[in-house]
Amino acid sequence: PRKCRPHEVLWWNKRGKPAKTLPPISQPKVYMDPWLVWWKSLQPSYRIKGDGVPMDRAEKHDEWDQLLVGGVNGVYIIIITLSWILRSIQNLGDSGDSIAKKLRDEAQELVVDVSWVLDQLKVATPQLNESPGSKCQSNTTGRPRKRARHD
Repeated sequence: PRKCRPHEVLWWNKRGKPAKTLPPISQPKVYMDPWLVWWKSLQPSYRIKGDGVPMDRAEKHDEWDQLLVGGVNGVYIIIITLSWILRSIQNLGDSGDSIAKKLRDEAQELVVDVSWVLDQLKVATPQLNESPGSKCQSNTTGRPRKRARHD
């Protein structure tokens, strides 16, 4: 739901979702926690087990309505905003401290979870698996598809 989106997502939306202009995220954990709340708000209720990840990964193909509401753009926003977490952690550098390692581990778990959900969406919505031209019949006759005008 829109009301659960992190402030950074709203900031980006207000600017027209520019690919090259990312919201300033200086503290990955401060962004990651609200992002996870938002991500969980989009999940079927059976997946929510506690505060963090991993969430339940039982394969039930009929409960993905919240995620499908936004269509392809909704999925795009999830992926792009997840990438901000990864980028903000990367900007910490090669810090070997335990906090940075924990952030990297949590972010990796989010990537795994989002990937799993995308696989579930493919199974639950077969129409999303079709390429744009897959419903077109191929032209095997060698003749033009359009009829010639005879005026």
